[in-house]
Amino acid sequence: MWTRKKFIQVCVSLLLLALSLGGGGSLAGAAGSPVTIYENSHSVRIGFLPMSYYTVTIKKADVLVGQATSHSLSYHGSYLYDVPLDTSLFQAGDTLTVDIQSPIPSERVTYDTVVQAVTNEKTTDLPYDLSYLDDLSGKVAGKVSGYTIITVKREAEVVGRAVSLPGDTGFDFFSLTLPPGSLHAGDILTLTSEIPGRLESDPVEVRVFAVAETVARSKEKLSWSLSQTNMPTTDDFGSTISWWSSNPDVITTTGNVYPSTEKEENVTLRATITRGDASDTKEFNVTVPQDRPYHPELYENSKFFFMSAPYSWLTITIKNGETLLATVTATGQERSTYHYFSYLDTSLFQKGDTVTFSIYDPAKEKTYTVPVAVKPAADKKSPQPSKITAIKETDTTIRGEVKNGQKSWVTITKNDTLIGQGVTSPNYDSVQSFFIPIMDGATLREGDPVRITIETPGLLPSDPLETIVHSADYSAEDDEAVNQAVLWLQETMSQVTYTPPSVYLPTDGIYDTTISWWSSNPDVISPAGEISPPKLQKARLHQKGRHLSPGVS
Repeated sequence: MWTRKKFIQVCVSLLLLALSLGGGGSLAGAAGSPVTIYENSHSVRIGFLPMSYYTVTIKKADVLVGQATSHSLSYHGSYLYDVPLDTSLFQAGDTLTVDIQSPIPSERVTYDTVVQAVTNEKTTDLPYDLSYLDDLSGKVAGKVSGYTIITVKREAEVVGRAVSLPGDTGFDFFSLTLPPGSLHAGDILTLTSEIPGRLESDPVEVRVFAVAETVARSKEKLSWSLSQTNMPTTDDFGSTISWWSSNPDVITTTGNVYPSTEKEENVTLRATITRGDASDTKEFNVTVPQDRPYHPELYENSKFFFMSAPYSWLTITIKNGETLLATVTATGQERSTYHYFSYLDTSLFQKGDTVTFSIYDPAKEKTYTVPVAVKPAADKKSPQPSKITAIKETDTTIRGEVKNGQKSWVTITKNDTLIGQGVTSPNYDSVQSFFIPIMDGATLREGDPVRITIETPGLLPSDPLETIVHSADYSAEDDEAVNQAVLWLQETMSQVTYTPPSVYLPTDGIYDTTISWWSSNPDVISPAGEISPPKLQKARLHQKGRHLSPGVS
């Protein structure tokens, strides 16, 4: 018959059996070979044990030398036990008994070890990166290179000992918690390190400061700038820091910054630094720039407005005084960037005007007001198109490229009549491309002269690039042949000397092209190359060579 007492006994027996069978591995196997204890060992490390609930006892006969009932560190799934030892109770040659016992009676390991004498080699691994100490400090901490026992003394008195523990970046760290009131301003502590089996190291001295000195150090080190994401409330010296702001709507006492959309703001921050009964203040005068995430530009020849933004929901209103120039919303997208574009009427503004851009962001419930002074165009021409795709009489768009990193205005005329205009778009590197549709009612016929002009905001219009309309059956191969022949002709003619009575003007080009000539002043240089120098003044001439491939030009 099952009684309550018997049922509990069985459950406990099953639990102990489960722990002994699957509770983290074999103690006997984990304990390994006996540890070595030296005559100066103030602590001995035993590991790696499989569980965290062992009791480690070390005795000399029946005299307790040291005991640890909890582990010091969990390390890669095992447990380290650091057992403090009373070195006054043993000496070299003594036999000590190490007993490792778990709550499970069957889990127990006992062995003897003989105390070894120390060598004459001194420990050289000195403590470093020591913690700052004042008369309110409750902890002495630092680093060493490896497993070491650190002794802290005040004059000849031992304040305490600590055993280093392995860190994650190639060093050991130690920390000794002191009883309240253990340290006093002006105390000089000495720290020595000791590797078991070696002599004690040379001492490292640490001064204990007064709390007023601590506050002074905190004040000297304390800094703050707009690049910081918060305001420190404590520091490495143990001081506490509280904050006051002259304008918490712009900079809060926790370090949040809310710039004004109207103007820059000057804010005074005051930090109160406290340690015990000592305190001091430090002020920071901070200039918070106007919240202006958008920086549009406008030139007197800006025939369009373009801006990129990471959001698609902006509304941009552009005004010159009360005159509305444009209202712009997102017009396109490239990856995570949104484009805002609008044509502008340059007759509504001129250099020196101040045009206002009002950029409304409904997500932030903010309107960014950006006044922009209209800039004059520089005394420099925009670059010509660097490439034009051959124009055929059946085309409805004219395509090309400009080696210019900025969006530019493209004007296309035929016989001085406007047949297309538009804006370039980024292609690759610093190249802009354009695809300009032919205007309604405009026609292209073979042989029509076409002029293409580029106008970059801030620069003067480029010199027009002249080309002609080709037949519908014009091929890309012919176009490439003419382009290569043009390059050849430019190189050839750059080496020609124009000396009377004549100059050789080639009529046959490379790749089966033919060349015909035209002169702006045939009385000086004729299309056949005859030279008749002017008698009274120098003449400026323009020559054009027209390349012809079979059936096209």
